[in-house]
Amino acid sequence: MAENNGSGARDLAEPAGAVLLLSPQVIERIEETRAYMHEHAGEPLTLSVLSSVAALSPWYLVRVFKAHVGVPPHRYLTTLRLEGARRLLESSSFSVTQIAHRTGFGSVSHFSTVFRTRVGVSPSQYRKRHLRWLWEEDEEALPGAALA
Repeated sequence: MAENNGSGARDLAEPAGAVLLLSPQVIERIEETRAYMHEHAGEPLTLSVLSSVAALSPWYLVRVFKAHVGVPPHRYLTTLRLEGARRLLESSSFSVTQIAHRTGFGSVSHFSTVFRTRVGVSPSQYRKRHLRWLWEEDEEALPGAALA
């Protein structure tokens, strides 16, 4: 099984389903990259930036990141951004546009499309459902609510 040193060189004869054994140094670089992604998720992050943080070639970073984390860096970053957006939709009065920009999405339309695809409803619908759920939960907790 061939592993490269970050230069981009690789053994093309490696079996397609082979398990990639990662060195402790590579795992440490991946974890540093994950921490950077968490700290900077609201900023524009490119594969080039992430590969600089990891000190690995872009191709190799994607490969080892997916082997260690289970998903490629872009998917991981999108999930981080969506989690942040969900928290803001649930707890803030920011507009959908403001949330899209605060969570690092390049445009509101891209944010809305990704949100709807991954969550199943639009950001506005998500907020309305969450608020409705909170309201119903509060009503159930009120004293005398069972008497009504």
